Amino acid sequence: MVAVVTAARADVESLALPQLELTILMPCLNEAETVATCVRKARGFLERTGVAGEVLVADNGSTDGSPELARKAGARVVRIGAKGYGSALMGGIEAAHGRFVIMADADDSYDFSQLDGFLDSLRAGHWLVIGHRFRGGIQPGAMPWLHRYLGNPVLSFLGRLFFPSDIGDFHCGLRGFKRSSALDLNLQATGMEFASELVVKATLWHLKVTEVPTTLAKDGRSRKPHLRSFRDGWRHLRFLLLFSPRWRFFVPGLVLLLVGLGAFISCNLAMGFAFSTIARTQMQAQQLAQIGLLPSILLSGFLFPFRGMPGWAQDIGEVVPLTHAVRICRGILLKGNGLAAIWPDIWPLLLFALVVGMGKVLAVAEVEGLTQHGDRFALEGHPLAAGHPLHDAYIGRPDPLANQSQNSVTYGSLPEEGPLLIRPCACGCGQETARDFAQGHDMKAVQQRVREHFGGSVLALIRWIDSAHPRPAS
Repeated sequence: MVAVVTAARADVESLALPQLELTILMPCLNEAETVATCVRKARGFLERTGVAGEVLVADNGSTDGSPELARKAGARVVRIGAKGYGSALMGGIEAAHGRFVIMADADDSYDFSQLDGFLDSLRAGHWLVIGHRFRGGIQPGAMPWLHRYLGNPVLSFLGRLFFPSDIGDFHCGLRGFKRSSALDLNLQATGMEFASELVVKATLWHLKVTEVPTTLAKDGRSRKPHLRSFRDGWRHLRFLLLFSPRWRFFVPGLVLLLVGLGAFISCNLAMGFAFSTIARTQMQAQQLAQIGLLPSILLSGFLFPFRGMPGWAQDIGEVVPLTHAVRICRGILLKGNGLAAIWPDIWPLLLFALVVGMGKVLAVAEVEGLTQHGDRFALEGHPLAAGHPLHDAYIGRPDPLANQSQNSVTYGSLPEEGPLLIRPCACGCGQETARDFAQGHDMKAVQQRVREHFGGSVLALIRWIDSAHPRPAS
């Protein structure tokens, strides 16, 4: 007689596996110099605390005898065929017998004999416990300068920015978690970005996460580390963007949209500047603006399909800034275009703004005075002819006074005018100055006139002014 027993997968595992509380997991690839030391420290922690646990080494194809050394030191070794840091860890998690898993590299950079804080946090109900190396301390030579001050801080900042997490050290290699929940997360990363995936998915699932200060020591190996700074840093960043569509699509699209609209606005400002230069009256400026607006609407594809217009109309439309602005907006909003796709429409806008908005000096005049004509005032002066130093220095060149008001006429004094403005001081002292009076001589002239004409009495001067220029009746 044959008896058939049917049970759920979890029941079979509970019957087949010993009931352990903790698995200390170490991914390993050619760590012969340090793996035995790490295993002994982990075994020592289990013996000191009396925790029912195991030390598991997930070997990822070592060729230096690391698996044998780990077994001799008291670890259970499983071989993981799929290459990669994440693959080794996932294989180890699946093979673990413990309810909790605490993982770290087998390079002796983390102290496996001091895992009390991690286990206490796991027992307290936290699903994920991550070490914080910047709080626990980083020993000299333990972390390259580039990783300590640029790579880890920047990637951790981006992780907190992209996801609502308070984790301060996203990429600490020492971390603990509940095994069953880790399997439920369906972790897929095969490389170093496994560290980011674990934190990101725990955050998205709203699982309880905490940090424990951890000391990072200089590793005990003599070979180069498996970590490649720029390659693995890019893989971490790419993974963060993959799980954050807001920062992968919306924010870059918004920035590109603002860039395109900014270029379009600069073209319109340049056209306004050109129109104000050409127009003599406000009515002429309005007419020029209307003449420029009609082709923009009719030939840009804003109202009618651009490719359905005659060839000559398309040629004219390519010069119209609105044509490129419409393409940029449609491409970003409807197609998700990036910079490479919208650049063919960005550079014509920039070129248009540069060429049309480049103000040049057309005339230079010297202002001699201000006259009043009824309720209006007028400047009096004369244009400078060819041969005059100021005329020859500025005609046909960009505006030297940086005319930001977009007015076609700019008023101001130029440094080159200095020699032409030199004249005798008005007090009669004979000193030359570029102003009406030399410094302090204006008061001297007033005092002299008061003495000569008013007997030195300032009150007499004031009475004379009041009588010559009476106040208007209120």
